[in-house]
Amino acid sequence: MQEEISFFKENTEYFVKLSAVLFFETDGREVHAHTAAEVYRTPRRLYELEKILPACFMRVSKSTILNLRQIYALDRTLSAACTVSFSNTHKQVFVSRRYYPALRHRLEERRSSV
Repeated sequence: MQEEISFFKENTEYFVKLSAVLFFETDGREVHAHTAAEVYRTPRRLYELEKILPACFMRVSKSTILNLRQIYALDRTLSAACTVSFSNTHKQVFVSRRYYPALRHRLEERRSSV
C-alpha cells in the first residue's frame, strides 16, 4: 500500500504521508489535497485517486474524497446532507445526500471493528 504521495505547490514537489491528508477536492480543472495546514496540487483526477488510495478514503460528493480516519464530527443539515469537520483545523467538507448513507455505513463498520 502506498504510504506517501507526491503533490506540488508552485514548482516544488512535496512527498506527503497519506495519513496527513484530510481530503481531496476539485477546483475547476485542478485537484487539491488538503492537510490540516497546507493545500497542495495533484496532477491526478479524482477517479484516478479513487483507484490508488487505501480503503480509508472515500468519495463523499462529486468533487470530494475524504480520509475517514481524519473525521472529527458530522453536522447533519436540514437537507439531509451533512458537513464533515476535522481535528485541529477549520477546514470542512460537504457530503452530498447521495453519499451520506454510504459514509454512515463505513463509519459504523469502523466503529464496530474497534
